[in-house]
Amino acid sequence: MKILFAAAAIAALSISPAAAQERGYEPSETAFAEMMAGDYDAAERKLLETARTDVGARINLAQIFVKKGKTREALVLLRSVKENDDIVLEGVDGDILSSHKVADILLLRMGARDAMASAETR
Repeated sequence: MKILFAAAAIAALSISPAAAQERGYEPSETAFAEMMAGDYDAAERKLLETARTDVGARINLAQIFVKKGKTREALVLLRSVKENDDIVLEGVDGDILSSHKVADILLLRMGARDAMASAETR
């Protein structure tokens, strides 16, 4: 199970700093501190190391990309989340969330659900 830490209430799923981690990982390995501090460059560097194999890291990296104005890159990451198996995420408040549902909500908040299909053709 993944744990999704969020600065705001995870149930609201706002585009806010978040960090995902496997149970047992240290928060320092998830870029949580960097994201909470608004150091998106440092958080991006950390998450790029794990985003290929960690769906939670892709969700978090997509949020960083939105913050940095890299909408196309965020769309590609969220599309990859949807194309992979749906995994269980645990919110900081204990709520159980679907990785696909989190990606859907983030896409809707971006106003980008329809743009997802064309993200890779631009």
